Amino acid sequence: MSKKLKNRSFFLLMQPLAMKCLYIIALMAMFWVTEVLPLPITGMIPVVLYPLMGIMSTNETCLCYMNDTTMMFMGSLVIAVVIENSGLHMRMALLIIRIIGCSHRRLTLGLFFVTMFISMWISNTAATAMMIPIMETVLIELESQGLGNMFVQKERVADEEGREIKRPTHSTMVYYLVAAYASTLGGIGTIVGSGTNLTLKGFLEKRFPNSPSINFASWMLYSVPPMLLMGLLTWLWLQVMYMGLFRPKSKDARAIDIGQQGERIATSVIEKRYKELGPISWHEFSVGVLFIFVVLLWFFRSPGFMPGWAAYVTNSSVKDSTAAACVTILFFIIPSKLDFLYAFSKDPRKRPTKSSLSLITWKMVNEKMHWSLIFVLGGGFAISAGSTSSGLSEMLGHYLIGLQKINVVAILLIICFFAENVTELTANVAVANIILPVLAEMLVSKNYISLLSFSFFQCVAIKIHPLYLMLPATLCCSFSFHLPVGTPPNAIASAAGHIKTKDFMIAGIGPSIITLVITVIAFSTWGEYVFKLSDFSEWATNLINFLRNIGRFFKIYWKIIFALLWALFLLPFPMIYDYLEVRCAYVVLLMGGYWVTDCFPMAVTSLIPVVMFPALGILSTANTCACYMNDTIMVFIGGLILAIAIEHSNLHLRIALGVMKTVGCSHAKLLGGLCVVTTFISMWVSNTAATAMMVPIIFAVLRELEQVLNNFCALFKAEVDFERPDAPPEIRPTKITKAYLLAAAYCSTFGGTGTLVGTGTNLTFKGIYESIFPEAEGISFTDWMIASFPQMCVNSFLTWLYVRIAYMGYLRPHSKDAQVASIGREGEVVTNQVIQERYKNLGTITFHEIGVATLFFTCVFLWIFRKPGFIRGWSEVITDIDVRDSVPVIFVSILMFFIPKDPSFIYSYSQDPAKRPKRSSEGLITWKVIETKMPWSLMFLLGGGFAISRGSVASGMAKRVGEALVPLRYLPPIVILAVVCLFEGLITEFTSNVGVANITLPVIAQMVNHIENYLSVFQCVAMEIHPMYLMIPATLMCSFSFRLPVGTPPNAIITIAGHIPTSWLIAGGCAPAIYSLIVEVIFFPTWGVFVYGIKDFPAWARYVQVENNTNVLH
Repeated sequence: MSKKLKNRSFFLLMQPLAMKCLYIIALMAMFWVTEVLPLPITGMIPVVLYPLMGIMSTNETCLCYMNDTTMMFMGSLVIAVVIENSGLHMRMALLIIRIIGCSHRRLTLGLFFVTMFISMWISNTAATAMMIPIMETVLIELESQGLGNMFVQKERVADEEGREIKRPTHSTMVYYLVAAYASTLGGIGTIVGSGTNLTLKGFLEKRFPNSPSINFASWMLYSVPPMLLMGLLTWLWLQVMYMGLFRPKSKDARAIDIGQQGERIATSVIEKRYKELGPISWHEFSVGVLFIFVVLLWFFRSPGFMPGWAAYVTNSSVKDSTAAACVTILFFIIPSKLDFLYAFSKDPRKRPTKSSLSLITWKMVNEKMHWSLIFVLGGGFAISAGSTSSGLSEMLGHYLIGLQKINVVAILLIICFFAENVTELTANVAVANIILPVLAEMLVSKNYISLLSFSFFQCVAIKIHPLYLMLPATLCCSFSFHLPVGTPPNAIASAAGHIKTKDFMIAGIGPSIITLVITVIAFSTWGEYVFKLSDFSEWATNLINFLRNIGRFFKIYWKIIFALLWALFLLPFPMIYDYLEVRCAYVVLLMGGYWVTDCFPMAVTSLIPVVMFPALGILSTANTCACYMNDTIMVFIGGLILAIAIEHSNLHLRIALGVMKTVGCSHAKLLGGLCVVTTFISMWVSNTAATAMMVPIIFAVLRELEQVLNNFCALFKAEVDFERPDAPPEIRPTKITKAYLLAAAYCSTFGGTGTLVGTGTNLTFKGIYESIFPEAEGISFTDWMIASFPQMCVNSFLTWLYVRIAYMGYLRPHSKDAQVASIGREGEVVTNQVIQERYKNLGTITFHEIGVATLFFTCVFLWIFRKPGFIRGWSEVITDIDVRDSVPVIFVSILMFFIPKDPSFIYSYSQDPAKRPKRSSEGLITWKVIETKMPWSLMFLLGGGFAISRGSVASGMAKRVGEALVPLRYLPPIVILAVVCLFEGLITEFTSNVGVANITLPVIAQMVNHIENYLSVFQCVAMEIHPMYLMIPATLMCSFSFRLPVGTPPNAIITIAGHIPTSWLIAGGCAPAIYSLIVEVIFFPTWGVFVYGIKDFPAWARYVQVENNTNVLH
């Protein structure tokens, strides 16, 4: 155990009270988040547990539940209740809306800012509940005049209880969202606007008693500008999303164009509602005066730029609760009517017979006061006090000191993002109670200075002013925009407007981003000035360092940032164009971006359809999950088990060395043997394993030659940078070394195309083809091998020829490369000795190798003769049920677990006890070996591709893409083939070949199918293209990555092992990319068409044409 860890463990053991307090806080946090108990009941837990655990006395704990902040909170709630009871808020709202105007845009803008203003003083719940009836009245009147619809006009749908389910139009949705979002944003405008604001105030005063407290004036001075900016941008977001702003010809824009007549109707509605209020009453007038009076008292108690009124009245500390309590008392004294003026009237009828009610009664306060928040606030203050007295503050500060190394902006961004997300799930005050104590202790540490002499501006563990993190986090605790359960305004708007949770989640994206960005920017600039935090703004004075840190942050976390931004960038398309094919395109593009950048593991990206296809209504969960296991994937699993067994038994190494020993040991022969062996092995095992197996053999041979020929045939050379003579020399491979390594990588790539199981792209094609064209003849192992084996051999031969010409001086006998490649008789003898020695080290062939080889040939035989075409296959003899290639390979895989790798079982009954086996031998392969070496991620990668294929067909996306590509029908088929192959060969250099196949093959399938359909309508059969005509060459080209290390694992292996610069790999890979493209364009339209019999259209294709053509003509 390290010294640092021991010190921390000792630190923990020495503070039992801190651990007890931590237990209580964790308990309360869990209860608040899950709401297993009512929030106020959870807030009272410290009253019980603090005294019992010896943290604080009962009296000290109870005092936390009533202080200046709590009293101010109660006073502000009373003020809100008085305003709501008098109807003053309604008069203010209608008056402002009447002035602004009544087009949809002006009306929503006016409602937004009116709601925000009202929510600054009363609860956001009351503000929302007040504004929604006003909005509904206007919308109902417009609908009655035929100037719009509140809800979508379609068939009535009822829920389980028989109630009609309504779906609001986009314009209606904006009004309800305006009420909810504006009331939420308005709550941050004043310190009494939201319970979270007062929670922060209480924490600061409790935790930092010597600090200047936050007053009403400074809070309002800081928060109002960002609040207004957030409001304006949120309104713009709603206009763009749902009211067609910047899209004048869109359906949304036309829907809100009510014209002059509509504006007159809306104005008349507002006028009518305003007249119904009558003239301003004494009740409203007196409440308005007292409201302005308390705001002035709050603002000028200690404004900062001049002495406040409190300084003239007394030397004692006067806080904001004094003003709130004063006005609250006046509310109970001043009558709501002026009846008392007629107490001595000569007319007896005018004399009051009983006392008039006051501006507010206790009954009203009792009914409308949020009493529960008192205990929730108090629970938070108790957490703060308990963490200080128990030593938890010191302990947390001790552990969090390391955060001083992290960029301040990064910490602020993370905390705000966390707060915004958590507050979607539980009460905002509860979230603040959980987060703020942790932030307070993170910022303060006794390790630097005693808390007894703590100064708000001096004792900071990570050199950040406490407000710097705590105030923005407090604001973000109020920002709940995505879920109805997040805050009461959302719930009210959702219920009243019949807004679905899905719509709420989409609509909340904009406000969430807007508030997060503005909060982070505003406090680090305007907030520092208002709250005078310049003592700790040294980081902001060095812009270059700041930008460098931001750059470093993006460099480190670019994958997560890209994942979020890419998803948000694509999101407007399915939101604006709400069609199934667009939703499917969103998922495909999202996955394509993730696959290309590899921001998430490819297997994880492949699972996205399981989540998004059912959620977007593209495929059911059952149909989506079914894509992840089928015959093709089972063939892939079985093929990999077979390959792992071959590798585990070392059979591949015996084959490689045997062939190389046979062909001879000049460079030309050795290179030829290498190409043949690597190509053959890669047909059955992964190209990665084939390359990784051949590289050590190459180095062993070349190293022996280097020693015998006195460095004439060197492995590597040292290159000195003359511009930097002090720099160490760079190790680079010689041309001979590079020739062998490139041949190994390229031939392993070509070998993978020779069999159906040679690479994942082949199986991807098989699955996609059979999924899109279920009536088509399946792709058999035999057909694939017959069609692909010739092109594989030609490509491998051309690789051998190309490498010899480029790096070994072939056809250039007098060149330096030719001289180096000529190792002479002595070199051939040495090379032969190395191969012979490596082969002898393998020993005699083992039962393990014989067993694996036998099962390997059995599997190949069963694949070839399952349905060979020229005779009846064994599957046709056994059963009438369709038997696919997965049956033989899984059968062989199972047998590998039955057959032991050690034949000691034959001595079980031997007369010699020494020969009898003491335990059972393991099989030819064990599950542990499979588990270790199996690339399980490829199984999900294949399944993701099949899901894309099925989803693109089910949603109509593939057909839509095919329609867009119809102009290609004017090109000759071979030109289309060349263009497709060129495109595949380029894009596969940058990302996984299976990923490329998953993205492009469904599109190509529908492209050729739609070209067929389109042409058939016009009786033009000359250019009918079979789907295989483009799909198989495109599949093969997906594997042909030669120029970049990231393109395929063989390239990465030789780059690292051979110290090959990327520029050399790019230069060396150009020729294979060209000749492989030419081979595919020549071979498939000739030999491939003949083997697959796709010269003529099959019956299933003509059936699909007739069906689709009928739809087109209709």
